Amino acid sequence: PISVTVESFIQTKFDILINLSLEPSYPIEYVVALSNAQFKVGKFEQDNLHLDLMIDLTKEMETFRTIQLELKKAKTGMGKNGKEKEYMIDKKTEYEVQINSLINQSVHYLGILRKPQT
Repeated sequence: PISVTVESFIQTKFDILINLSLEPSYPIEYVVALSNAQFKVGKFEQDNLHLDLMIDLTKEMETFRTIQLELKKAKTGMGKNGKEKEYMIDKKTEYEVQINSLINQSVHYLGILRKPQT
């Protein structure tokens, strides 16, 4: 069953629909797949065949992991609360890096696609 709001969203003919979901979400993928958007963008996943442009965030995540390791080497003497806060900060930073990369690369590639052919 689809709500009126979701049905309306699916029927809207967007020029571009950018899926910023970082984790797989069946309901979101379902809506994006059925959407009447002219051009669909999202994170690279093997099964996202409904997307017109997929952006691979592997390189960004490798860079993020390297930064994380260096920061952990630099930190010493944090108590239990410090470790919990560190985990939350790491998670939020990870999502921020992925979303920023997804948005920046989407804008970059869409800019290339928009240029008139000479």
